[in-house]
Amino acid sequence: MSLNYYDPSSRYRERSKKRARSFFSLMMYAAVFGSAGYFVRQVIHEKSATMESKQLKIVMQENEDLQQQVMELKADLQFSVTSFEQLKRRYDEELPEEGELRTVLDLVKLQLQNGIGADRLAFLIRSSRPPSNCTDAISKRFIVSTPSYKGEKSVVNADDTLAGQEDNFVKVSGEGRSARGESGRAEAWYDASRAITVTFENAEGEVETKQGVLPFQH
Repeated sequence: MSLNYYDPSSRYRERSKKRARSFFSLMMYAAVFGSAGYFVRQVIHEKSATMESKQLKIVMQENEDLQQQVMELKADLQFSVTSFEQLKRRYDEELPEEGELRTVLDLVKLQLQNGIGADRLAFLIRSSRPPSNCTDAISKRFIVSTPSYKGEKSVVNADDTLAGQEDNFVKVSGEGRSARGESGRAEAWYDASRAITVTFENAEGEVETKQGVLPFQH
């Protein structure tokens, strides 16, 4: 029969050693992970600081560009104001305040404001010539016919009674597109902003047509 010696203190010492080793292992892992976390945070912080620095430089550059643009716009505005004042002084000095030229200029300005095109006004001015061996003009009115109106007043005879030639006449008629009212409905009168077709028929029955926006000459 053999007897084993049992030492309880050795068991406690082993258990203490295991606990110490576990504690030191835990501390080591904590130190390693703590260092790694610190390193990662430092890297992230440095990258964030670098990005913020780049963004700050971009914003500062954009701000400088905007300030430069503002300065250029101010310079352009000052130049425009100076040019306008010079043109206004020249306008006031060269254009008369009254007289025939002032009257004509006021009429041209009024017609432009009423929607008459500058090309049409220029055409009328260029077409105006001093009379040369001509009798006084005879004015006769007729109504331009439209799909909504085809009456007797849409035809007129332009005769040469002043020259003693009663059989020398031209029959004139016109046809255009109906104007539209505020509700969009077609009206009886024609749309003056659109081209019309004017027919000229002489005493021999010869017919000519001309199309265009009034006024025009033929």
